[in-house]
Amino acid sequence: MGLPTIVQPLAIYIHWPFCRSLCPYCHFNRYVVDHVDEKAWEKAFVAELRYWKNRVGKRKIVSIFFGGGTPSLMSPELVGRILETIKTLWDVSEQVENTLEMNPTDQEKAGHFFHAGINRISMGVQSFHDETLAFLGRNHRVSDIQAALNHLKHVGLRYSFDLIYAHKNHQDHQQWGTELTLATPWIDDHVSIYQLTYEMGTPFYKKRHQELSDDTVLHLESMTDAAFSPLGLQRYEVSNYAKPDATSIHNTMYWTYQDFLGLGPGAHGRISTTDDQGKTLKIATHNRGLPDQWMDSVNTHGHGLILDQALTRSDRLQEQFLMGLRLQKGLDLNAVLDIGESLHPELIQRIHHCIQADLDLVVAPETPFSASASASASASAGVLPPLVLSNKGRCVLNSVVDFLCRGPMVMPV
Repeated sequence: MGLPTIVQPLAIYIHWPFCRSLCPYCHFNRYVVDHVDEKAWEKAFVAELRYWKNRVGKRKIVSIFFGGGTPSLMSPELVGRILETIKTLWDVSEQVENTLEMNPTDQEKAGHFFHAGINRISMGVQSFHDETLAFLGRNHRVSDIQAALNHLKHVGLRYSFDLIYAHKNHQDHQQWGTELTLATPWIDDHVSIYQLTYEMGTPFYKKRHQELSDDTVLHLESMTDAAFSPLGLQRYEVSNYAKPDATSIHNTMYWTYQDFLGLGPGAHGRISTTDDQGKTLKIATHNRGLPDQWMDSVNTHGHGLILDQALTRSDRLQEQFLMGLRLQKGLDLNAVLDIGESLHPELIQRIHHCIQADLDLVVAPETPFSASASASASASAGVLPPLVLSNKGRCVLNSVVDFLCRGPMVMPV
């Protein structure tokens, strides 16, 4: 594909695929190995970064995220050299968010990561209950979590941490209430709450009969809202709470369908461009998953791509709905429309169907949705109201998106 002609902020995701052990619920691309040749990995990451600089040109980098796997197993020196390489290739925002996922047992490296350029930690806490940590296959305990978060505060690093809810231990609502009580004193300005999912191919998949009912999940979520609200934390996305101005820049790039590069084994990316006629395109990229195959490809071709193609208009719309409807403020339908498009009447009918009181999946807007609103140079901002899911709708997000995207969505003006 050619160079993008659209200049937008850019996020970079770097995937480190190695772990000490494999959690039974995790479906990410990860492996356990005895030894990692960091020099070889540095060479490959730098080569892939240079490939993408040649591909996307000048862009403002607003977020760099080291995910995995367990990127806190990387040496701080390697992380620092990758960050320095990015600075030499692109214009990096002074407010750039440099996040690294960390396990509590790697907390002694936090200060070194800070000096390497990391300014935000995302810690995989998962639970403040030792029995639940054992159930989730985690190799740390509550005492390790508390020591790690204390250390992050001492270092002066901003941090968020993850909790997992809606598993068998939370049939007893009181257990989740106890975990929330134990977690709240340790929250900084952001926290992520992930519903346990039973992904095919994971050891937990055979436990999918333990899934909790939608009503139970909604009750657990209301408990979470009640626990976090006094701290000034507001739920701004399905799985995330933050204080004002502390939302995750990186993940917000995903949810608002902005551009990001995916580096490393199995990483995905989305890049905006235009064709020869000026039509908007979104390029989907996906790297080889096996680390050795990814590295061989990078060393040979400068990249690890196995997918590099423009999404269809239908695919792009479905992704925008799936991402944007995760946000508490909803999906900006004005940003969804391309120049010369308007909402299709059949989509508006499907939206109204979801608004009906007996379903209550979509919040009724003050200004009705209209097929006459269009995206054009003369259209005024905010012609269409945002499309906002109710709490019930967010609980069945994928099903709502499937229904809304089942048929014509846009049409020429």
